[in-house]
Amino acid sequence: MRPLPLCAAILHPPSWFINLDQVHSSYLLLATLAGLVLAAGALYRVGLLGWLFGALGFVVGEAIRKGFLLWERWLSWASWPRFLVIVLGMLVLGGTAGSLFPILKVLCGLMPLLMGATACLDVSPGGRQRPGEG
Repeated sequence: MRPLPLCAAILHPPSWFINLDQVHSSYLLLATLAGLVLAAGALYRVGLLGWLFGALGFVVGEAIRKGFLLWERWLSWASWPRFLVIVLGMLVLGGTAGSLFPILKVLCGLMPLLMGATACLDVSPGGRQRPGEG
């Protein structure tokens, strides 16, 4: 009989660890889903679920409104070819200079991400359109 390695003898799994090879983990998953359904039903009956969705709708509406104002202030001047040139320029700059300055790679990747998210929030509240669009 081989002796147990030292790490196996010292680092045994904790008592709360879920063994995924056992059938009881499937029952645990089903019980968790059933608990979530019962909790959602109770929240619905109390009215808290409707309030939470109303609050979420308010937050999303405000984010769209603020995102449109941000786009209008910073990016409304750029046509899509200019926007594309800026995004590709930032990606190329981050790819080439990022080996010397790793933080530049992160910043040059985050800027197009922010630009894209802001452009997606160009939802024009009230149905307004940019001048020149038909």
